[in-house]
Amino acid sequence: MRLALFQPDIPQNTGTLLRLGACLDIELDIIEPCGFIFSERTLKRAGMDYLDMVRYRLVNQSHQEGPRISWIRIPISVNGSVQAYFAVMEAREFLDYYDEYSIRIAYLMLQGLYEQIVAAQNMGNIGFENFVLYALSATEDDTQKMMFQANVQGISMSTKYRYVLFRRADNQEELPNRRKEILEAYRKSSLIKYARIAMIGENVGILFLEDREEDWEKGHILALLEEFRRRVLKSCPETALEFGYSLDAASLGHIRQSIEKCQKALNMGKMIYPSLFAWEYSQLGALAWLDIPEEELTHMLSAYSVLLKDEKNIELLKTLKVYLENNMNYSATAEKLYVHINTIRKRIDKVNELLQIDWSDNIARLNAELLLRFLNLEEKI
Repeated sequence: MRLALFQPDIPQNTGTLLRLGACLDIELDIIEPCGFIFSERTLKRAGMDYLDMVRYRLVNQSHQEGPRISWIRIPISVNGSVQAYFAVMEAREFLDYYDEYSIRIAYLMLQGLYEQIVAAQNMGNIGFENFVLYALSATEDDTQKMMFQANVQGISMSTKYRYVLFRRADNQEELPNRRKEILEAYRKSSLIKYARIAMIGENVGILFLEDREEDWEKGHILALLEEFRRRVLKSCPETALEFGYSLDAASLGHIRQSIEKCQKALNMGKMIYPSLFAWEYSQLGALAWLDIPEEELTHMLSAYSVLLKDEKNIELLKTLKVYLENNMNYSATAEKLYVHINTIRKRIDKVNELLQIDWSDNIARLNAELLLRFLNLEEKI
């Protein structure tokens, strides 16, 4: 018995029947054209892991005289990660013992080849990781030594990267080291096509996005980081990663300066935009070059974070922001917000009661203006 699907339109139904064919050992004929892109991605949800075991063949009606061949795919895995697939196609003639033996030998040879490739990649990653650790601690006097180490490891010092620093969100030292799981998630993610990785501490690492001809868009980077984060969470539910990154491309000779930017984006961004999981350096604006100590910034944000929990207070802070932008002028603020001047006076008096800021202090006023600029008050209404 065989199953035939005539020009299927729904990938979920097709995947379900493929799964049924795998379970009952029934071959399927899929008569093209399909109403969707016939690929593992579109069929994965319904077909699940059975797609690798089902025997099916695609029938092209415009070439009915052509061969109709079914096949199965056998995954080639190394350390639980699928590296490739070994396809076994339907034979036109009887397979004898020697043919079966040749298929086994071919599969084992490919399995051994990919094991060697993965081992070589791991050795290269260890060498690259050691070089990164050395470069982070090197001084200007160590430039020649760093160049020598790069030549030994076969690392190009002229290649430019965009750097991403990541760490576990909870950042607790007593939690177990998830290096193995993080590296495995990296190997299974799309990041492996675009970036190198180096672990520089327990649950702390750097991603090196190679500077390509096309510009790296922020949305593309976030999509890659989100997929990587999701894969880590899948294997370690308690390990939620957070990221700080810079879109400025720099060579490995400037790695320390680049990582300092990522560190600042990670630390300050988390306080200013706590709902996000990744922060870009330029997102900090003026706060990046003001170099405000982390403790002081935490203290500055504490008063505002309490107020942001109430929608009425958010409206007060919006008024305060416009008030400061208009040089503390009641009339200009009222005109800007399209409200009566007395309403502005009442709102500012209320803000003064809540925040107790001395507006005659230029530093306190500057701090308030900067924080209000980056609190995304418009999105909180």
